[in-house]
Amino acid sequence: KTGDADGNPPIFAPPALRVAGAGKAGKTLLLSQTPNILLYLGPKLGLVSADEVERLWVNQMALTALDWGNEAHDVHHPVGTGLYYEDQKEEAARKATDVRENRVPKFLAYFEGVLKGNEAGGGSCLVGEGLTYADTTVWQVLDGYFFAFPKEMAHVKESGKYPLVFDTFYPSIKEKLAEYLGSDRRLKYSMGIYRHYPELDRQ
Repeated sequence: KTGDADGNPPIFAPPALRVAGAGKAGKTLLLSQTPNILLYLGPKLGLVSADEVERLWVNQMALTALDWGNEAHDVHHPVGTGLYYEDQKEEAARKATDVRENRVPKFLAYFEGVLKGNEAGGGSCLVGEGLTYADTTVWQVLDGYFFAFPKEMAHVKESGKYPLVFDTFYPSIKEKLAEYLGSDRRLKYSMGIYRHYPELDRQ
């Protein structure tokens, strides 16, 4: 594929966003890649500051969170995305151990530090004092990990090492998203990025 009639380059994979009249010469704009869509929608939805430096920080946090989200997917598909989980269970078990023991604490410590350093946010926001798409992205990844690794996440929460992440940030953002979370638009976890296989969780 070389693109569409409106001059947009082809989409490699979903998600994708189509915006009538926002493309070149008033044509339809077609965007893909989650961080790219967030970058476009953030200012339009009031989910990013007008300050350029803060916009860059918000994008930085969102990209870091999405990296962490990708690692959850790599747990159940560590060898190849075209293979079934059942074809790579041994490798998945090894990957799960590494993610639980090393990667989860690393990302949690990072975001705990960000929250602590952002005094204006009071532990409820990563950048500034208002909700941004960095907050919603990090929250979604955290929630996905709670689904995929409930025992592990309960363990690290109970450790008390990340109080801002678990006791302030996570419940605060969840409250702000309550209407969406209770709507039909909120899709249930199933066989996507976040999958719960008990044998890959903390034993």
